[in-house]
Amino acid sequence: MSKCPCALLKHFSLASLTAQTKIVATFVGIVALFCIQQPLAFAAFALICVSLLWSARVSILEFLRVAKPAAFVLLLSFVANTLVFIGHPDIIFSGSVGLSVAGFYRSTVAIARVLLALALVLSVASTTTPTQLADGFSVLLLPLRLIRVDVDGLSIVLSIALRAIPLTLEELDRIRAAQRARGFNFESGGIVERIKKWFTLLVPLTVSLFQRADQMAQTMTDRCLGAAKRTRISAKMQLVDWVVLLLWVALCFGLTTL
Repeated sequence: MSKCPCALLKHFSLASLTAQTKIVATFVGIVALFCIQQPLAFAAFALICVSLLWSARVSILEFLRVAKPAAFVLLLSFVANTLVFIGHPDIIFSGSVGLSVAGFYRSTVAIARVLLALALVLSVASTTTPTQLADGFSVLLLPLRLIRVDVDGLSIVLSIALRAIPLTLEELDRIRAAQRARGFNFESGGIVERIKKWFTLLVPLTVSLFQRADQMAQTMTDRCLGAAKRTRISAKMQLVDWVVLLLWVALCFGLTTL
């Protein structure tokens, strides 16, 4: 006997959903995020994103660490939209130089959209393994086989890319720790000197990545990868996945139409 939606959602968690459900929900959420115009709807969506991060057990420090690489671009965008050098600023500093209230509001909203989109992606990435994500993408791309697209090849490339990112970061940390043990200080000196010091990281990192790529290529050749269709063991969408996805789409549609 089928369970009612309320009973299905009683013990709901992000980790219990299939990867394809979370991928589609993330795409729908990001599209809705950039379509929302009303402040109340935007605040409600922000509260939902914070709840998802809490459900995924992502701390504020971890979120800030992930957002750190984009901080410079976001700050530059904020300054470029807020400061006015030519024209009639709302708040004048000197002459025609000042602040634009409309630009401040526009840049603040844009930065908030980017951070909330990052929160959605991080909540999914924290509750889904790279293998599950790759399998989920491959399932969603299956219709492309009708137009003779190599879906298996795309899923393999995606799986390798998802695994390569954390491995590259680990290798970079290992080489940097070894260089610091030898007395290198990457934060001292001028810009040219810092660039030269970073080359001591990039060269061994590049060599290590090429070695890993050769080993992986040999392993894929030994396993005859690509000689036949891959066997799929990805989880199928259950009733709870469909219920959550439909509720999420309805919620996003409602927030965008407010």
